Amino acid sequence: MKDTVDSSSINQTLTALDNYVLLGKSGLRTFGEQWGFGSSNDVSRKIFDRYYESGGNFFDTANVYTNGESERFLGEYISSKRSQCVIATKYTINPVPTPDADGNYPRNNANGGGNHRKNLVESLDASLKRMGTGYTDILYVHLWEYRTPV
Repeated sequence: MKDTVDSSSINQTLTALDNYVLLGKSGLRTFGEQWGFGSSNDVSRKIFDRYYESGGNFFDTANVYTNGESERFLGEYISSKRSQCVIATKYTINPVPTPDADGNYPRNNANGGGNHRKNLVESLDASLKRMGTGYTDILYVHLWEYRTPV
């Protein structure tokens, strides 16, 4: 007996969920230019609008992406359509310290990174403030670290 493959669905129209648009050749983007690369606010807005108008509704960011600028841009873009968007952000990594008004960098915060509860709460609070929203739909651990017991 010969195995056969049902190929009748190959030429069928894609469903709405299959029509989502990838951003760029890799499908990955970072909003913001704080790292010396990435997309400006204007370009980011065009990417966001194109993605959203094409049916995209899932946005992934992190507290450290372009020093928080990615979350600020995203929050600005989703402000009028928050309930239609699914937002994921991450924590773990200790953000790069920013200088104070005098240009001095604060002392490194020993509790500012890791997967422990204190960093989770403080990172999430800062992310929500940057995005201007009261909640995130998904909160990921950005990377595994072996100091926090499970």
